Order: sequence, then structure tokens, then C-alpha cells
Amino acid sequence: MSIEIQQIRMDDVDELYNIELECFSTEEAFTKEQIRHLIKNKNSIGFVAKVDHKVVGFTIGLINKNEFGDLIGHVVTIDVAIEYRRKGIGIKLLKKLESEFKTKNVKTCFLEVRIDNKAAQSLYKKLGYVETVCLKDYYGKGVHGILFKKKLK
Repeated sequence: MSIEIQQIRMDDVDELYNIELECFSTEEAFTKEQIRHLIKNKNSIGFVAKVDHKVVGFTIGLINKNEFGDLIGHVVTIDVAIEYRRKGIGIKLLKKLESEFKTKNVKTCFLEVRIDNKAAQSLYKKLGYVETVCLKDYYGKGVHGILFKKKLK
């Protein structure tokens, strides 16, 4: 299986939204308009993963400055269609996003994950992310998250 990683395009929104709905409940999923807004954001970086010219996953990150003026990366979302999970697609997407962050002089990257999403936590730890803090009610009342951080070299 050949996986192509390409720059995200506005034409991809419908496919991205369908993957988003497959990955998250409707309460947690980004709307099409939110996805469009993220892609249009001047501080955003996004990539799609394609298998046989079909979008099977995507990631969107943002670059902002912290209170000290340092550039920080935030992985806003990383989604892989269910039938394409456990094939290295999430790793490729995240590594591509981190690589792009590095070219823009981002030194630290953050992401959030549901406290009960052990598969994602395992992936992030495998890629060098460390847990920093529990985010109480981050995904809604009683649904906590974990903030992960990674120093980019």
C-alpha cells in the first residue's frame, strides 16, 4: 500500500468532514465550516494522506507565539479513516506536520487527546510526546483530556 502525503486543499473539505465524522461523535467533530476556517487560517499547516488517490486521513496544525515570543506548534486534529488505521498513516501525517513545524522554527509542539483514547496516547508516546497535565472536562462534562508536549529538534 502506497501512502502519499500532500498539502491539504480547500477541495478536500467534504472528504475531511466525512473522516472527521467517522472518528468523532457529532458533538465532538469539527463542522465543515470549522474545517474550512482552520485551513484558511494564515497560521495553519495541513496535510492529507492518500491511498490510491483517495483521502484516508488528515492533520491540521497551527503555529502561534507563546508569552515569550517563541513559536509553538499545536496539532489541532489528526484523523485516519477507521479502515486505514494501524497502517502507519497517523505516524506519517504527524511526522510530516512536525517536519513542517521545524522548517518554520517551531521548537515545541502540543496536542490534546481524550483520556480514554489509549491507542492515540500510545502513538504519541511512541513519537516522543510526554503527558503534561490532565484537562478536566476538556471534551465536555466528565470527559477529560490530556495535554501532550514534544520538544522538536
